[in-house]
Amino acid sequence: MKKIFTLLLAMVAASGTIMAQNSGGPDAYGYTWKNNAAAGGPAYNWINIVGKPGTTQITGLGDDNSVGMLPLGFSMKYYWVDVNSIKIGSNGWISFSNIGNIAHGFPNIPQSGSGANFVAPFLADLTLEAAAGATNPGSVYMYTNNVDTAIVSYVNVPFWQSAAPEYIGSNTFQVIFTKADNGIKFQYNTMNPVIPNLTPNFNDAVVGIENITETIGIQIMADQMPASNTAIKFDRPVNSPYQVTDVKANWVNNSQNGAFTALKGKPMNLTANVANVGNVNISTPIASRLTITKPGNGTYNQTVNLPKLRVGTDTAHVFTTPFTPNVDGAYTIQHNVTLTGDVNAANNLNLTELVVVDTVGRQEVSLSYNNASPEGLTSFGAAVYYPMPFYPTEVRSVDFDVTGVQGSTTADNGFIVRVYGENATGGLGALLFDTTLAAADVLLNTNNLIEIPQKEYYMITSGGVYVMVIPDVPTGVDQNAYLLVDEDGPFSYRTFEVQNGALTPYRTADTEDFMININIGTKILSPMGVSKDRNSNVGLTNIYPNPASNSATLFYDLKQPVAVELTITNIIGSKIKTLDLGKKTVGSHEAKLNISDLKAGVYICTLKAGETVVTKRLVVTK
Repeated sequence: MKKIFTLLLAMVAASGTIMAQNSGGPDAYGYTWKNNAAAGGPAYNWINIVGKPGTTQITGLGDDNSVGMLPLGFSMKYYWVDVNSIKIGSNGWISFSNIGNIAHGFPNIPQSGSGANFVAPFLADLTLEAAAGATNPGSVYMYTNNVDTAIVSYVNVPFWQSAAPEYIGSNTFQVIFTKADNGIKFQYNTMNPVIPNLTPNFNDAVVGIENITETIGIQIMADQMPASNTAIKFDRPVNSPYQVTDVKANWVNNSQNGAFTALKGKPMNLTANVANVGNVNISTPIASRLTITKPGNGTYNQTVNLPKLRVGTDTAHVFTTPFTPNVDGAYTIQHNVTLTGDVNAANNLNLTELVVVDTVGRQEVSLSYNNASPEGLTSFGAAVYYPMPFYPTEVRSVDFDVTGVQGSTTADNGFIVRVYGENATGGLGALLFDTTLAAADVLLNTNNLIEIPQKEYYMITSGGVYVMVIPDVPTGVDQNAYLLVDEDGPFSYRTFEVQNGALTPYRTADTEDFMININIGTKILSPMGVSKDRNSNVGLTNIYPNPASNSATLFYDLKQPVAVELTITNIIGSKIKTLDLGKKTVGSHEAKLNISDLKAGVYICTLKAGETVVTKRLVVTK
């Protein structure tokens, strides 16, 4: 959005069909290009992906923003880097890196700081937003066959303008990515004849490509409109004369670089992976350093020196000094690699999340990738994968945070909640639990707890579980209840969108986590597992009301006289308050709880009677 240029002339024409040449290059790496007017150039053949199986409309794009990363469905080479996902910008750019935004005035290509590792089919001041009462005609779609071809199409996308309806003109163009030849093809279907609001001293439109170091690229045109019914193809050299030394911090502990779980107080040796993604062998030492931090646990540091690494290979290595987490909760793991002569610092640092739980004296523990402080929402069906910190275990309950649209006091839609096991290849396994939270039972702006009946507990002895929360929106009803997300890192990279029952990586997994938690048992209570301890001194029968706002009553039974203590903790195990209930006699008892000082959320009530400990969840609403 050109906010600083609102006083300029509303329309100044720029050439829409003039192109100085029909081919060009090579750049320093060896890329060349041709359009469909050049000998041996690409044919113009518009591919309509709207409605095509494998096509998804890209929602979330507005004015001067971006969405992603989104999986291409395959891996291909862009310059010397292997790429398999993209970020899509509203201003007509697509990046293979997790960059922020590229806005007016637009850079020349290549130019440092311009937004690395991107292609610009039509980098211009476009918008998919509109003034109040107007509807923007533009839309963006992505297709992939998940084998060798992916296409991003901008359809009827207009330019931004300051006057209502805040858009003008129309542009339809696409980018085609092909694995077989690592090819990139721009196609222009119907483009606006001119560039509105043409400004002096700034690029208003740029077409080209730029590499990850922002030092190599091809700019085909600036401040010109690509002609309708044309195509431009970029060809990557089979053998590049450009020598690249580039080492990458690849992953920690698992090849997905996803969050993992561990037990408090248990030492562990972590594994990291380093890759040579350049095009020359590395024969000088690579320093691989692991740093683990969490307030209250100090800082762990260890460096391993790797002597050499051949082109196209990677190596996994173990940090032999054990790390012992002494505090439960979320840890940030930083894996950093350094190498003399490395040309690309953008891939030298990798972040991973570690979630630590404390099982001592607890019958249940909570697994969570969020800090219980929401910053946003999502309308997608969502899924989260949780690896287990110990075996055997069982999922006892699911809780998730929901908000409503502004002004909503009740939900018009409910949610479908499902728990799946993990199959042998790491994907969705058997359906373990399935229920629907009706709209009338949805709690807005707070936590919703789904208790799994004990008879449906399923013993888990290996792998992890997937938890789905899907909006259940009746026909003719507008969705007004949404899952909340946490935007504070570290991020789990264990989040997925649910589309037609299938999982795809969450498009903004790099910036947020769903507020979906699970509670698992430290002992097996299900009929197919180990039977409940018949000699327990205490039975925690109920908490009523639950959910509660200001007060609740805890009901429990004792089999023998014993001193009783109640502790209330939050879902990550931090102690909130402890109540000494004194020595109680055999029989039924109740304890009044003042919870008026507690924030809305899920809490764990732990009742200790002598040496016996039992727990139950309490949902607090405000």
